[in-house]
Amino acid sequence: MNGRLAVTLENPKILRLSEGGHDDARSEGGHDDASEGIDRISNLPESILHHIFSLVDDTLDVITASAVSRKWRYIWLSMPSLTFSTFHKIWSDKRKTLSSHKVNEEFKDFVNWVLMSQNSSITVQSFCLCGYIHESDDYTLYRWMSVLADRKLQELGLMVFSDGPVELPHFLVSCESLVYFKFVFGLHEVLKLPSSAGFVGLNMLSLMNVKLLDCVSFRTFISNCPVLEHLNLLACVFSDMKILDIASVSLKSLVIDNSYPDPGGDGLRNCELKVTCPGLVSFYYNSPLAKDFLLQDLNSLEDIFLSIDSLTEYGVVNDCHHIMHKVFKGISNITVLKLPAALEMVYVHF
Repeated sequence: MNGRLAVTLENPKILRLSEGGHDDARSEGGHDDASEGIDRISNLPESILHHIFSLVDDTLDVITASAVSRKWRYIWLSMPSLTFSTFHKIWSDKRKTLSSHKVNEEFKDFVNWVLMSQNSSITVQSFCLCGYIHESDDYTLYRWMSVLADRKLQELGLMVFSDGPVELPHFLVSCESLVYFKFVFGLHEVLKLPSSAGFVGLNMLSLMNVKLLDCVSFRTFISNCPVLEHLNLLACVFSDMKILDIASVSLKSLVIDNSYPDPGGDGLRNCELKVTCPGLVSFYYNSPLAKDFLLQDLNSLEDIFLSIDSLTEYGVVNDCHHIMHKVFKGISNITVLKLPAALEMVYVHF
């Protein structure tokens, strides 16, 4: 084998490691370069090893790679970054011979095994989950979130394909250590928000492919996130809402983007947009024109990007003036204004 290492995956937890041709790998000075390389990497500080392994796509691969070195064997037990995906090749291959239900059960068992095996005193810096969530799995998902909250979770990314609404549990919303939360539905579904609570320590919230139904609960939820600075609403559906009301004293950056190929709705075309954020510095809007705009207390706004889809639906330029007047009314301190060519014509004429 010319001194190279051959690693063969026999199952998600076991590796077979074989070596051969050591003499071919030795340098003129008689040293085994391959062995020295392994030793140098194995002797790196644990924090550096954690960083290296955090770049691996899936925790399953981290566990299998741990078998390459005896000193790495248990490195996954202290990994602060965890990533799980039901689309990993291991699970995809299993679906060729097993039912989806059986594979889903094995996947849940694997995640349970990892979380229960790790040292519970280690802070989880990031947790990413990508997969199918059925209504019967709600308890499983919430149990994982409870374990992570107890381990002072800092960053959470969920991309789920769900057959029903998903509700944010109170123990996750009240997790003081959580600073970043990205929630993505594979297909548009309802995300239920707490009626009287918000993320106490969250700095950035990103929602994608989410259906928002209740304007009052959404406004209350956002206003109850006391340190939220960045809010991204990407390809979200507001079809059942009369107004999208965003009020926050801490918010600095707001992104509303429905430019994705399949947004699944009309953006804010049938909905009013009201923004009351005195600390807002950056506003990015790339969506069909809202039914109405009400922008208040935006004296801190410096950077605004407006790209309004389907502008031609409003006919001649003059028909847009009353909307554009409301967009720019009260905005006097901006230093960067970005407009697409079609909208520049409206703005210049206005």
